[in-house]
Amino acid sequence: MGMVQGVVIDGPVSEASVVFIDATGAEVARTVTDSDARFSTLIPDAAVYPLVMSATGGRNLTTNSAPDFALRGVVGSREHGQVVVSALSTLVMARAECGDSVSRAEGLQLLVDDPHAAVSFLASHGFGLTPEQRARLLGSRPRTTKEAAALLLASEALAESLRRASAALSNAGSPITADELLSTVACDLGQSLTSGAENAEHMQRLAAFHTAAAAVRFEAGLGRLKIAGIDQDVAGILEQAVVDTFGFDHPAALDSLAIGADFLDVLRNNVYALLASTPTVPFFDLYADLLATDPDTPRGEMRIRVANSGGLKPLFQGLLLTVSSEEAIARSVVALANAPLASSPPPQIEFSASPENLASRGGSTAVAYAAEHATVCLRLGADAGVWSGISGPEAQLKSDPIAGFTTLALSCAGPGGLAETSVHVTVPPAAQIKISAASAESTDFVALGDEVRVEFEVADAAPEDCSLVRSDSGAVMASGDTLLAAPEIELLLTCKGPGGMATTVLPVPVRAARLHWVAPSTTENDELLNLEDLVGYRIYQGSSPGRYDQGVISISDPQKTEYVGSFPPGRRYFAMTAVSKQGVESRLSNEVIRDIP
Repeated sequence: MGMVQGVVIDGPVSEASVVFIDATGAEVARTVTDSDARFSTLIPDAAVYPLVMSATGGRNLTTNSAPDFALRGVVGSREHGQVVVSALSTLVMARAECGDSVSRAEGLQLLVDDPHAAVSFLASHGFGLTPEQRARLLGSRPRTTKEAAALLLASEALAESLRRASAALSNAGSPITADELLSTVACDLGQSLTSGAENAEHMQRLAAFHTAAAAVRFEAGLGRLKIAGIDQDVAGILEQAVVDTFGFDHPAALDSLAIGADFLDVLRNNVYALLASTPTVPFFDLYADLLATDPDTPRGEMRIRVANSGGLKPLFQGLLLTVSSEEAIARSVVALANAPLASSPPPQIEFSASPENLASRGGSTAVAYAAEHATVCLRLGADAGVWSGISGPEAQLKSDPIAGFTTLALSCAGPGGLAETSVHVTVPPAAQIKISAASAESTDFVALGDEVRVEFEVADAAPEDCSLVRSDSGAVMASGDTLLAAPEIELLLTCKGPGGMATTVLPVPVRAARLHWVAPSTTENDELLNLEDLVGYRIYQGSSPGRYDQGVISISDPQKTEYVGSFPPGRRYFAMTAVSKQGVESRLSNEVIRDIP
């Protein structure tokens, strides 16, 4: 008699009943897995190989319930003493028994004679095993802790994909067991992609699997996997099973596993299929992240890189419900998920904005683009309003008003990858002059003669490309220079930038009024006035017409005909009198009004 030893994993399955059927259809042995999912049994010498194993019942240690489908494997010969029964080997067995190109017996024999060829189709399902690991899938137990961890994660990922898809289909009114769905997936192999020959239900089943598998692969690619229904991350259980189930001395961290080329290719295919079928910014960003990912990237590092991973879960869930009930989107997902991306040419973009140089700030530009070999484009541009968004591979748009230099960026995704381009839209510079009075009690009140600091700020031009000139002297000032505040001084700022020329004029904001008068030449009796009889003038000020309640300003120089004074902001009313040596004051002059800034 020969001895066969092995393990049963969906995740690890304890207490499962394992039955061995030989090539004649006879049951030749039966055993039960132990608490660590291991088994061993004797096979009678009379058994005819290959033997088919079927494991049913028991308890999946990750879900804490029985597996959702029978797990199967094959023993090729009497020398085949160790075996792993997994969700992956079950998929391979289901493929061998499809009967679309060979008989069931021939398919099983192929598993024995050429296991590498038999499992090669698993590359299109991409659950994280390397080609070497897939080749040993039906032959022997894992050789290293990392290989064991990869196998456990891949098997659980496949099973979880089937569970999520079958649950979504049942919720959509198309009930199907995980076992039935596994057979559908194994036997399809992309043969019904776009011919329309398959009915809607078949397409929805395949689309549900591809969508669920994309979500699960994404989680597994980050070194994490949550089981639906219990909402629990099972990474720790799988890591410990490396020791308990496979007997290694220490566990292997899922974070340390490289993503792998095959796994990454299939995940890219999946995400592109979802993006092209239902364009969203998070799927676009994820596709771009995956295209930029090196296959040797550890999964823990990938989890750090994909910062928005938490926000993708509801998108995956929503799309899974959609493809389970809507035929058109289901067909699109299936066709795109099975298409060979590697053979597709990269996108090429034609992109223009007219004009690229706006004559003024706040103008708009007309943007047009067309992307060849692309399906979805993402538009990004600050202050561009309608420009930002996600759309198809060509569009003509008018931007919202552009208030500053803007880069209109465009990324387009196709099955052959991603292309990026941009257009820079320039505007004339914006310049601002600031004046502050260091000696004043408030910056809102710049008094006559105050020392004020003059500064300027400029946007979309370099400060050295600006010239600040004072009108009274023509002197050029630098930002930070000071001057004495006086009325009727203007500051002229001229800046030249890539977008053109900007000029700003600012009067020095002195809170002052300038009053002029003509000295009297006659008395009130129309007699000739001797100016030597004058000693000065009095200026009356008020806040309303004819009411001079804001004080009196005395002028002691009779030769003076002008007064400039600082006043609080607002409207002021002025009138004046002449004063003789004898202290006699004339009647009030006419009233003048000044608005103080």
